[in-house]
Amino acid sequence: MADNPYAGLRTLALSANAEQLGFSPTVDLPDVFGVVADLELQGTATLVCLRDGTTSLYYSSGGGAIGLGQHESIRQAALSFVGLVQEYLGTFSSGPDALPLPPGHCCFTALTYGGTRSLTASEADLNATDSEAGSLYRAFHAVIGAYRLWVDTQPNDAR
Repeated sequence: MADNPYAGLRTLALSANAEQLGFSPTVDLPDVFGVVADLELQGTATLVCLRDGTTSLYYSSGGGAIGLGQHESIRQAALSFVGLVQEYLGTFSSGPDALPLPPGHCCFTALTYGGTRSLTASEADLNATDSEAGSLYRAFHAVIGAYRLWVDTQPNDAR
């Protein structure tokens, strides 16, 4: 049985280097080139979205999906998510938060040209309609929702 790749994939995402990925600041995204979002429920789900639409989803249980950004609806949701992180970057603090998070919490880690910055929120903050964390959480779920819709359109043997 193969080792669970989750920790390595998450670490790789958090250590992404913009220059090696071919990213440089733009007018729309002067600081942010991606986001790593960790949601703690009964295990951790980690969503990785980059500014070119690259999207992957990893589960601490070992499952996940890579290459989701090749599907236009997922790609568009991921790009919106990254743009929102740029918009709210001023509310993030330095560095990524360490796992495990408390149950019901989500950590959004901005991948910036100057390093990582994070925003961790409780379930109450995530469900608030008037908070940055709530807006980020809805953008996170828009990507997950696009992924689920795509999965639902695939034949059972293609999943």
